[in-house]
Amino acid sequence: MKPLFSIVLLCVCLLVQYNTANSQVKSEAELVESLIISLQNKDSRSYIDLFPGFDMMSQLIMENADKGSETYRKMQYLQENYEARLHYDSTMKQALDRNFVDFIRQGTAAGIHWDRIIFLRYELDKIRTGRGLLDEKIAPLRFLGYVFVKDQLTRKTFAFTVFDIMQINDLWYGGELANVFQASTKDQFHEKLAAEKKRLRNLELGIVDTTAEAKGHVTGDDEDTDKPSLLKEVVERKFYTGTFDNEIQVQLYVRYIRGGCPEVICSWDALFKFGDQDGYVKMDVSRNPDGSWLFSEDLGGMELMLKGDTYTGSYASSSDKTEYVVKFRETPIPPKKVMALDEMLELGTYDE
Repeated sequence: MKPLFSIVLLCVCLLVQYNTANSQVKSEAELVESLIISLQNKDSRSYIDLFPGFDMMSQLIMENADKGSETYRKMQYLQENYEARLHYDSTMKQALDRNFVDFIRQGTAAGIHWDRIIFLRYELDKIRTGRGLLDEKIAPLRFLGYVFVKDQLTRKTFAFTVFDIMQINDLWYGGELANVFQASTKDQFHEKLAAEKKRLRNLELGIVDTTAEAKGHVTGDDEDTDKPSLLKEVVERKFYTGTFDNEIQVQLYVRYIRGGCPEVICSWDALFKFGDQDGYVKMDVSRNPDGSWLFSEDLGGMELMLKGDTYTGSYASSSDKTEYVVKFRETPIPPKKVMALDEMLELGTYDE
């Protein structure tokens, strides 16, 4: 793991405004309202203003960081070096602006007329946070937001996500705009998202999919990888226990699915449990030609190598790129637990 370097990167990513007055939002509802207004007006500047400012973040970091840490020294350097601070500020503003512009284009391609949208509702899901200064002391409350809007011109409902909405000292900030689809429920949104991920995986493999799903229209005729496991032929099940950084206890359940490919095993599905979290997280699984395995979810992903009964590699957080050293070892699993984990994958309920 490279926690100090990663924390500095994340903190720098938040240094996007020297004046924090515009970014102080007192409720999640007000934050979503401000976000909608920025989208209606295609105003990237007002979107950037929703993120924390340098003065506030630098003060919080220096109050909470160890004075001998690299994080503290980096922040002190930025406070004292105007040109370096200006460079980082410009770089991160550009990154946020690109996120906003790319998202506007994505929504336009999906059929949204941004100036005609009206807000319908939002839902916030608390996201699992990792370790480190930001997660433990500065912004322990962070959320994934689902926002639903209606295009008044077409009367269609769309949903999109806002990742890493943060509550800091009773104020709300963020977050990253991602994934917009025509959908009126979270379930419909996730169906569209799964179809889009499969389309992108197929493109990487050189497979051109001309079905309705490839165009973002999910039907009842899902591909084999997303059918309930009762309709799949599960060839093998493996359960692993291990640690992140030899400290955080983690679990991984992997199933091997038979298909029509020459390799016989054509796909995998997996569940992952982090630390003392109450439930499991479904992971998307793929294997590269070099033999490395990729396990991914909304909050991050693992790149692992399997040697014998042991996975080794790293986990990287999507939000701040914090990395953990990963080691899993295959362990026996009682039949009762196998049944429970299979049921989670079949029904999409991941709480124990």
